[in-house]
Amino acid sequence: MDYNINFYAVGQGLFSSGHIGNFNFVYDCGTVSSQKLIKTQIDIAFKRNMKGNRTIDLLVISHFDKDHISGLDHLLKTYKVKTILLPYVDLPHRLFLAFSHKIGVRSEIMGFFTNPEEYLSIKYENKIENIIFIPPSNTDEIVREEEFYLNKISFENITNNNRVYTLKPKSALIIKDMFQFIPYNDASINPKLTKRFIKMVNHEKYGIENSNNSTNYQLRITTIRDLFDEEFGNNAQSRNIISLFLYISPMHSSSYKIRGYQNCYTEQRYKDIHFKVFSHDRKKNAILYTGDGYLKELFQLNNLVNYIGKDNFEGISCLQVMHHGAFSCWHNGLAKKINPCISVFSADHTRKNGHPHSDVFRDFLAFYPMIIDKERGLTLNFH
Repeated sequence: MDYNINFYAVGQGLFSSGHIGNFNFVYDCGTVSSQKLIKTQIDIAFKRNMKGNRTIDLLVISHFDKDHISGLDHLLKTYKVKTILLPYVDLPHRLFLAFSHKIGVRSEIMGFFTNPEEYLSIKYENKIENIIFIPPSNTDEIVREEEFYLNKISFENITNNNRVYTLKPKSALIIKDMFQFIPYNDASINPKLTKRFIKMVNHEKYGIENSNNSTNYQLRITTIRDLFDEEFGNNAQSRNIISLFLYISPMHSSSYKIRGYQNCYTEQRYKDIHFKVFSHDRKKNAILYTGDGYLKELFQLNNLVNYIGKDNFEGISCLQVMHHGAFSCWHNGLAKKINPCISVFSADHTRKNGHPHSDVFRDFLAFYPMIIDKERGLTLNFH
C-alpha cells in the first residue's frame, strides 16, 4: 500500500502528518516561532493533504511543550480525532514537569497535568473519541487498573465509546494487518523524585483528581508546589522528561521507492520543488518520530532497538531527528548507527541559539539531511 509523510513548515516546532490509504494520522502540532505559521499550515497545507476528510484517525502527542502542542486548539476546531495517543506519566512526575516549566497553580493548562482525561474531555468536548496511554517502557505493571489494558489492538476494533485504554509495553496498533504503529515511552529520562515529594503528591492525589471546589483544588496544588520549591529549588531545570517515540512501518516485506517534494505553503502561494530520493535499500520503509527524545547515551539507543526490534530498527528510512537537532539529545556517530535514508530537522535556525546544532547536522550529512523551517516543508511519497 502506498503512503505519504508530511513535515510542515512551522519553524521551531513540529507538525507532521501521514496518510495511509484512508487512514490519517498527526504527530505533534505546535511551534514557538509564530502561531500564524501553524494556523497557515493547518488551514492550507494539512487541509490539502486531508482531501476533504474532517476526521483524524490518530493524533499522537510526544510531550506537552508549547512547540509541540500550540496548534491543537486550531486543529481541533476543524477536525475530530478518533484516537489520541499520550505518554503515560504518573501524577508526581506530571506535577514535577508542570512546576519545572513554571506553570501557575491557576493556569488552565494545570488541569491537564492533574487530570489529563478530564481536561481533554471538557476542553475538546465531542472532538476526541478515545484516549490511549503509553506506559513507560521499563514497566510490566498495570499502571491504570481501572482502564482497558491491551497487548495489541487494531484501529478497526476501537469503538467510539469515549474509552480510555492503556497499551502494554512492546505492543502495537495495527491498520488492517498491513501497517504497525509502535509507540515507545522512554523511561530512562524521568528525573529522580524525593520520597517526600512522592508521598505528598500521593497523599493529595484523590483530592486533586476529584475536587469540585476550585479553592480546595488550588490549595492542594499550592501546597505541593511549595514542597517542590523546598525540595528541588533552582536545581529543577525546565527540561523534557518525556517524549513519546513512534515507529511506523508496513508489516510485510515490501519494496518501496521514495519520491520527495520540498514544498512551501503560505497564505499567498504554494510551491512544490520535486526531488527524487533513492534509498540504498528499497526495503527500508519505516518512519521513526522521536519528538524531543534523548539518544544521548548508547544505552538509550540500545533500549530503543530492543524495544522495537532489531529488524524493525534496521528498516528505518526516515528519521525525525531528536529535539530539532539539539546537541544535548545526540551522541557522535548516532547517524551511522541509525543509518536512515532521510534525516529530518524541524527547526528555526534564525532564533538565538537556534537548532540544529552544527555538530549534529554534520553527523547526518551522509544521510540526506533536510531542514524544515518557517518556509520549507517536506512531503515523502512511498510507492
